[in-house]
Amino acid sequence: MLHNGINFSSQIFLKMAQFFLSSRAISGNFTRYELALISFFALIGIFNFIDFLTTVYALRIGLEEANTLLITFANAAGLNLLEVLASIKIVFVIGSAVLVMLGVRSQNKTTRKMVLSGVLAFALVFAFVCVNNLYWILS
Repeated sequence: MLHNGINFSSQIFLKMAQFFLSSRAISGNFTRYELALISFFALIGIFNFIDFLTTVYALRIGLEEANTLLITFANAAGLNLLEVLASIKIVFVIGSAVLVMLGVRSQNKTTRKMVLSGVLAFALVFAFVCVNNLYWILS
């Protein structure tokens, strides 16, 4: 099942690459709004990766996962914690990519503001999670 998810996610990323490599992207003709969305998306990807790495490290040194929802998913699906964590991270990044594409394509100011707020909130939450993980590992 994870293989199908990876295949699906690679198709999504190929579509995103086609979109961002359009003539406007190549010419560098981005608006400040589009640059903000792309920057926040990049931060979301980086923070998710750091969260995954710090969680793996924390589990290896003997700390326990405190996210009961993650543990419940792992038990219900019959998967180990790292498989579920990796799957959820992929889903978060794909969801953020869809949100960014919606924001870039929309001409409605309300939609654009909501998308920017959502992507900013995701980036801040994931930054907090990374700092929290590092705090518990170092203490």
